[in-house]
Amino acid sequence: MITDYMDCSVKSIDVINISGNCYVLVLVFDNGKVINTVFDSKTELNEGILQDLIFYLKKYLINVKVSDLNERLEYLKLTFVSKIPFITDISDLIGNEISKTEKSSIELEGISNIFNFPEYRDLNKAKELIHFLEDKSELENLFLSYSGDEIYVSIGRENNKDFLNENTIVATSYDLGDGSKGKIAVIGPTRMDYEKIISTMLSLNDRFRDILK
Repeated sequence: MITDYMDCSVKSIDVINISGNCYVLVLVFDNGKVINTVFDSKTELNEGILQDLIFYLKKYLINVKVSDLNERLEYLKLTFVSKIPFITDISDLIGNEISKTEKSSIELEGISNIFNFPEYRDLNKAKELIHFLEDKSELENLFLSYSGDEIYVSIGRENNKDFLNENTIVATSYDLGDGSKGKIAVIGPTRMDYEKIISTMLSLNDRFRDILK
């Protein structure tokens, strides 16, 4: 566990639905540190279950020191698993995230979904994109190539990479409050539902700003 975390406490916690079974976990500590990670649930959580999950996470984790979090997480799993089975997975995810020592990280979800699109029936194209997505230095360069707090959209040839000519990148960034920024991006076919994706990204941006106030 990161030493700097041991004496700080959880200031805020939230779980935000991006789309379908894809969610973002956001943890804010009273020393200004922020952890955010994207994850997939095995099943889509309806709004009622999601709100119950967030309620119990806030009730039992806010103002708790990191050094005491593991005990609280075990309590959550034992006490509420019958009501919210997913609380076991989210508790394990929180435990794993606070134990990481990386200064920064990139989380990927949904890579296998590219095979659902006709653009990637060509296995060579699919392999090239997957290789790009698995190269963290390439992704870091991609995220560093734009700035701003609203929405960034790069379509087709604007991406300056041949294998992204049939793709659009939609991204947003948010201020973490410690001089750094978090960024979320969606990469998909140029025929994506722009209105839906951009609306979702704007909503995420607003939620993050509220959480990090």
